[in-house]
Amino acid sequence: MSASCKRRNWALLGSLLVLVLVQALILRGLFAPGEPFGEDLSIHFAETAQLARAFVERDFSLWNFSANLGFPSGYYYQVLPQAVPALAKLVLGNDIPLLLLFKICISLPVLLLPVSCYLALVALELPRPAAVGGATAAGLAFGLSSWGLGIDSLFTAGLYTQAWGMLFYPVAVAYSSRFLTTGNHLGVATLLVLLTGLCHPFVGFCLFFVVPIVPWWRRGVRAGLARVGILAASALAASAFFWLPILVHYDSFGGFPTRLPSESGLAPKTFLTLLLAGKLLDNGRLPVLTALLVPAAVVAVRQGSASLVRLGLHGALFGLLITIGPAFGKAPDDLLPAIRFLAPMQLSLALLAGAGAVLAAQSILLRGSRVRRALAGARAASAVGVFVYLVATAAQYSAERVRTITHSPFFHRDDLERMMGALATRPPGRVLTGSALGTGSHWWMYLPTAYLGYPGVRAYGGAALQSSPNFASLRALAIGSDVASLFGVRYVIARSDRLFRAPAGRFVSASGRYVLREIAGASLFAPVRVTGLISEADRRSRQARVLEWLGSEGPARGTHLEIASSDFRLPGQPTVPPNARVLNEWSATSSAGAEVDNTDVTAATFRLSVSYHPGWVALLDGVEVPVRRLSPDILGVDVPSGRHRIEFRFVRPWWITALALLALVQVIALLLRDWRARTNAGAACAIHDRDGGGRLMDRVARRDRVQRGGRACPVDSEHAHG
Repeated sequence: MSASCKRRNWALLGSLLVLVLVQALILRGLFAPGEPFGEDLSIHFAETAQLARAFVERDFSLWNFSANLGFPSGYYYQVLPQAVPALAKLVLGNDIPLLLLFKICISLPVLLLPVSCYLALVALELPRPAAVGGATAAGLAFGLSSWGLGIDSLFTAGLYTQAWGMLFYPVAVAYSSRFLTTGNHLGVATLLVLLTGLCHPFVGFCLFFVVPIVPWWRRGVRAGLARVGILAASALAASAFFWLPILVHYDSFGGFPTRLPSESGLAPKTFLTLLLAGKLLDNGRLPVLTALLVPAAVVAVRQGSASLVRLGLHGALFGLLITIGPAFGKAPDDLLPAIRFLAPMQLSLALLAGAGAVLAAQSILLRGSRVRRALAGARAASAVGVFVYLVATAAQYSAERVRTITHSPFFHRDDLERMMGALATRPPGRVLTGSALGTGSHWWMYLPTAYLGYPGVRAYGGAALQSSPNFASLRALAIGSDVASLFGVRYVIARSDRLFRAPAGRFVSASGRYVLREIAGASLFAPVRVTGLISEADRRSRQARVLEWLGSEGPARGTHLEIASSDFRLPGQPTVPPNARVLNEWSATSSAGAEVDNTDVTAATFRLSVSYHPGWVALLDGVEVPVRRLSPDILGVDVPSGRHRIEFRFVRPWWITALALLALVQVIALLLRDWRARTNAGAACAIHDRDGGGRLMDRVARRDRVQRGGRACPVDSEHAHG
């Protein structure tokens, strides 16, 4: 590599470093005291805290007792971004607060997105200057929607896992495309696809649309289809530990019944208006990146740049999916909200605008050395000017979003802190908050869970929370005494002018306009009567029966329906109130138990107000007994006469762990295969050089021949980009 080429590469890397530092400057407001803005960030922080507690206790079954009566962590929705700060906390202990680790992990996908985009564009064989241009545009693109890319969604809707998914997404696209075109990098492609999906399943699902848009048929349709099949099979096999449990235990999945109307997508006219007005790439400033799409598209077509054309096709495809989403409306479980294609679309268009603009500027050549020098100076000045403008507007734009709740007049963080201080001296129990009580913000709902381990009752947002089978039931209930008795509510936090809507209880503490009450006799365990059967096989038909039961007098009277097949029977279904009581109860990260006393001569049924899942095991005096599935969708067990000990344990099925271990072995084996292929290609190049084939043009031509044959020479790649 020549000295000038080395200097240029160092300058480009320096530019990339400056961009990362700019991103760090934009994020400085995140590290002010207090929890970060962005409603769903509260959910992810509570999940991180729960995982940290589980890891400390060496519990890897990972049941989360949080809101909506709990859910299994990482079962219907992946938790890799939440697990990273939890694992860091396990390693570092109490030296660094969990909140600081969480903030660092919030900032990482924003800081590293330009680096990820740069590596992806280089892997797609774009020149390094164009890769830096694309990375700059991706890092400084801002849109109007709270479902979009970067800080647009991260500090408004709080889409923490989407930001992590988008970090791996561009390199997953690049290396998957390289495998389809060259046959190389199957291990890297599989690993990156897996990481993308483990951070955000929907972002991983987007790869299904964009990866095939490569010329995989160049060496023949049969060979191309074989590679498509190999990549698909490899990705599905590696991720089986995630998607297979969803299919096997889909009956215990709550779905997403409360998708917001904005998640269905955008009408075509609205979409085009926002795009042309610059609201999808340049919100809050002049439409610089939007305007650069024009020369980028021109140069992509004129120069025949396959990589730029593909970026344009990616953006167009996602735009089409966003606009046709409203025509389909709500799906049964709303697993595919069309607006979630927005972030990948914005990224594709930003990369096209930045990289294409650089190539367009480089393609302008005029005769005469003076003209060329003047033109080079003008291009450099223009690039610096555009960069400075983008940075300045980004700093102003982000300052309004990157903040903490301490500085918000709406959250009353000091009052919440005093409430939690009072709770910390009380026995554990569920905490009821809500908009009807004047404590509807997400942080009021989740901070007691995060800091104290006291689960909430009903909460919105967050895919993991909505995966609870009790989510729809809790939404249908009005806040009142029925909620408290049915779901084991022990504490209520309400604004003083909303106390008339809260269940009656004993005053514990007050701060400002907020009051903490404790409900006497509240318990997660309670003796109940089973008076009927819900035998509908279809989950939605069954949910309709549950809602009918919720509207009856059953919950107030302590009568439940059993959820089971029509031929399912368990002994002991008393029709009179059981003469039984709970003596004491306890809970851990993935278990709960109680000592009970049944003075009846017949068996009594005790319910535990925790979401049902096939992974639950019931023990009666240490002996496993059948678990009853009671309405709305909670746990029950029959207890004979006398004093007994009940324990429920959530045990993650062994085959999920086995599939995860197989995925690890698979990825390692494929990475070793990649390494051996690269080593063999390097050895072949070295032999050719020793035999006199070392001229630069011969090396570049040889690299092309090797790549077309399915093997790449790493030495030659350096010169090709130099």
